[in-house]
Amino acid sequence: MSEDKQKKSDWPVILFLVIGLPTAFIYGGIWVGLVVLVVGAVVLGWSKRHEGPFPTNKRRGSRQ
Repeated sequence: MSEDKQKKSDWPVILFLVIGLPTAFIYGGIWVGLVVLVVGAVVLGWSKRHEGPFPTNKRRGSRQ
């Protein structure tokens, strides 16, 4: 495992789920809460967008 992966923690996700998301739903209502949920999920997963079964940095097929 590289040092970069060892230094990363789960605290941003925990804080987002425990504090950010409920606060958005309570004070902003359903629509603000849903927007915060979608934007938060994108932001939290942005650094891993090139990993997984469908990486975004590879082209499919022989056409380029």
